[in-house]
Amino acid sequence: MEVLRTVRSVMGCIKMVVDLIDTSTRRGAELAAGLDCVKEDLDLIKARLVEDKELHQQPLTQLKLQELAYMIDDFVHHLWIPGQFGGIVLSATGSDPRPEDTMRINSFKERAKTLLDELDKRSQGTKSDGSKTPPVCSSSAGSPSYAPEKDLVGIARPKKEIVDLLSPGDGSLRVISIAGLSGVGKTALARALYQDEDVVNKFDYKAWVVPSNNSCADILNMIHLEPVRLSTTEVLRRFPNKILQVLHLAPALQKNKRYLVFVDDVQQGTACKDIQDALCENAMDSRIIMTTSVPSIPWECSSGSYVYIMQGLDQENSRKLFKEIVRRKAGYSAQDNYFLGDKDVNIIVDKCDGFPMALISAANILHKKGRNPRTEDFKQVSEELINFLALSESDFELYKRRNGNETISVELRRALVEPYENLLNNGEKDCLLYVSIFPSGHQINIKSLVRILIAEGLVPGDPHIMKDSELVVREVQECLRMLMKQCMIEPVPIRSNGNAANRCRVHSIMLQFTIKKAVSRNFVSLIHNEKFLYNDAASVRRLTIQSNSDARHSGHPEKMDLSVLRSLAIFKSRIVNFKKCKLLRVLNLEGCFGLTEKDLDSICELLFLKYLSLRKTDIQELPENVKNLLCLETLDTRDTVVIKLPVEVIMLPRFAYLFGKFEITNVDKIMKQLTKFFQGNNSELHTLGGIAVHETESLEIVLLVVQHATKLRKVKVWYRDTPISTSHVTTSAPAVGCTPEPMPRVGCRRRIHKLNPFRSFSKLKQSAGPATDPSTSTPDSAPATPMPRIASGTPGHPSAGPSADSSTNTQDPAPATSTPLASDTPFWISRLTEALNNHPITLESISIDFNGVSNTFLDFLQTNGVISSIKLRKGLGILPRPEHLGEVCNLKKLHLFSTGLNSGELGALQHLKCLQYLKLIEEGHGLWDSEFHVKVGGFISLIWLCFEASNSKHPPLKIDEGVKTPLASLLLLCKESHPRVEGISHLTKLNEVILHPSATDDEVTAWKEAAKRHMNRPYVEKKQD
Repeated sequence: MEVLRTVRSVMGCIKMVVDLIDTSTRRGAELAAGLDCVKEDLDLIKARLVEDKELHQQPLTQLKLQELAYMIDDFVHHLWIPGQFGGIVLSATGSDPRPEDTMRINSFKERAKTLLDELDKRSQGTKSDGSKTPPVCSSSAGSPSYAPEKDLVGIARPKKEIVDLLSPGDGSLRVISIAGLSGVGKTALARALYQDEDVVNKFDYKAWVVPSNNSCADILNMIHLEPVRLSTTEVLRRFPNKILQVLHLAPALQKNKRYLVFVDDVQQGTACKDIQDALCENAMDSRIIMTTSVPSIPWECSSGSYVYIMQGLDQENSRKLFKEIVRRKAGYSAQDNYFLGDKDVNIIVDKCDGFPMALISAANILHKKGRNPRTEDFKQVSEELINFLALSESDFELYKRRNGNETISVELRRALVEPYENLLNNGEKDCLLYVSIFPSGHQINIKSLVRILIAEGLVPGDPHIMKDSELVVREVQECLRMLMKQCMIEPVPIRSNGNAANRCRVHSIMLQFTIKKAVSRNFVSLIHNEKFLYNDAASVRRLTIQSNSDARHSGHPEKMDLSVLRSLAIFKSRIVNFKKCKLLRVLNLEGCFGLTEKDLDSICELLFLKYLSLRKTDIQELPENVKNLLCLETLDTRDTVVIKLPVEVIMLPRFAYLFGKFEITNVDKIMKQLTKFFQGNNSELHTLGGIAVHETESLEIVLLVVQHATKLRKVKVWYRDTPISTSHVTTSAPAVGCTPEPMPRVGCRRRIHKLNPFRSFSKLKQSAGPATDPSTSTPDSAPATPMPRIASGTPGHPSAGPSADSSTNTQDPAPATSTPLASDTPFWISRLTEALNNHPITLESISIDFNGVSNTFLDFLQTNGVISSIKLRKGLGILPRPEHLGEVCNLKKLHLFSTGLNSGELGALQHLKCLQYLKLIEEGHGLWDSEFHVKVGGFISLIWLCFEASNSKHPPLKIDEGVKTPLASLLLLCKESHPRVEGISHLTKLNEVILHPSATDDEVTAWKEAAKRHMNRPYVEKKQD
């Protein structure tokens, strides 16, 4: 929990400061002794909380302790400032204590003693009342009631879609998954199918089961699979995870009968798998319909499976449902003229965001306001609904006694509140509350969120244990995955498996609940549309400002003390006075406009700042004094015009993540210091993003980092110069041993050819392959190269594209005196490739923007076996041979943007045995006219394939029969649509096809009709803008 982490952090900070204080003076000795006493008191409080878990459930106690820990932390941070080499040094106050410092310490000691006394009393109270009433397990409180289909809204379309899947096919068993948030209507849809005699009469047997932990013997007494045509008895009993054993014991199970099995609320994939195993020999088109709120489970059963993602109701159906419930509650019939204005209804509808349970609960609350509610009543109900969700357990019991035990309200709390209360890991709870800083509907970048949570200190587990930074990142990522698994947050797009999602969001109703919880704990304070939500019992520590017209002047109350603010996030709002935020650790200004030079200078004076995001802002440049942020860990200036970066930034003692597009400055001044810093293994750099390498000095910086930064995982570089045509250059490579000439400066039109460290390797490959006769070159053929273009595949190997004399190549031939392409690689690429190969620690990702420079960097695919992700942009070159690609290991993600290769040549990538994600983007015309042919043995690990082009059509895609690729997602994002795909039925794992946003309705309909003929019935939709 956050309070314990804060206490431990403060104790560690006190120890560091005490070790620095000069105790030879009276005031210094008093300050050190006082801080030691405070530390001992905090240690006692921590021990009480660890010993008695019941104290964690006391909100007031938590709030008092948290505020005391923050106040002590504020005081201690005024005694020190960050040191130049990652340590700390005493500030002026710490070096020369004042009498008032001792007085403040005494006040801390008094408050700590009072809090200790309260904890002791509460602890004695909980021990004496040992016979506490155990919590009631709501999931077992009787059989649930189900609304009849006639009362359901918006059910017709999803029901028809699933009914179509129940028709007889090839005789095999099929799994149909209905997935989505708890309470969104998954069970209601399944019950509508289960109770429809026209649906179930097509089967011989049906059953409704819910996984639980009952024994197999109990299940045999409870479950009776009776013929549907003789009886439609409902099996409403709970069912075990060991379904396989039960079904094998059931004598009624027959191989020549059609079974329709509904498995409701699956939380573990074993339940569905057991049923599949039990029916595996059944060849009568049996069907399993499974509902689950766990995003990963449908993909675990993805073979032969169809996944229907249950969305919330749209605006029209939300209004319809809400009005119908209110009308019925008011006692009006369908014939009565009962009117509710859409403007008033939308107050509730916008709050509930299509969540059926929330809409019904709100209607029940509104009913108590009378038969003719006013606008004020609608506003009050929207607030009461969230207050109801945020009630403590004791207050909820009181609410039920006063207002009655309405089933739908209990179900709503069960869907939203119980998963939150049942989170065992307090790191997960804190992570969930933290996402309340983001506006409704905001798509949160998961990797950015991980970095923010680390900077905030909200790391799961025991922060007292020292951990490797990579381990911390993995733990936070796992924490977010668990929240997705519990549907507390949802992946974006919603069909994404939580393990692979790049973005996430919080459903509106869940967001309102987390905001209420976060504010009550003083975890977050919020300013939204001039409305201020905060806990007035404590100081504001984390603040988010959303949609506020002028936060600088009127956005926060005058009494708010910005000097103790630790975290600030601003969305679509004016900014605050940063100069006052002296203790700020996290500053997220993504998308903010109006930042002045004065604002940036103030930001650069925030000595404790760890995370700074200026992404999508309108800033023009970074001030030189950004290098003074000695605690900075993350700097993000992506999607801005910022280009200059002082080199001192990457030497900051804690600096780990750099994102943007930069030209390094000040290199000449401190090159010796740089070399000493990186060679001494002092760097914490994890991500070096967007460094220009057309300047010799910048290239040397990148090489230095790559060679010596042992924690480096991701590298991104770019080349600014416009490429020079080699047809005007007649030079040869220097002799071996010559000292390379310095790289030409920006703007120099002279191409200098350097010694290529891979030349001998390229020649070796050339001698091993078929001979190439330069005399056969024609104006329309490819230039001679040490590695000829990939020839057509031999039997047993996929064809990788056209041969060297392919007419699709439009490059001008190089003169006979020109250096071949492989030897014409710019010197910086050769040196970078060599440094990457020699990097001492495994790199995860490399991204290079060549800006059209011809090179042989694609050879890196076969010379390096450790990098798992490669992104290349505008790097004109050729692919290695198929046999060499087949030897590449570890490469899982490949992104090629405008490489000049035609679609037939790109087909050779299917030899990459470990490749899981492939994205191909092309800007040129005519390069994707040839066939992208996937043959047997190709793409054996690929699960995600994307073609994207703004000015080109889709390449013809052909998949041979017998292809075993596990491809689940196919993205066809070329603007000139009408993609031709032959053999798509051979993709047996395919779950979704995503089309370009500009695809017409007729195209989408045609694809959906084609999808019906696929064994999996893949989901078809346009990509969201």
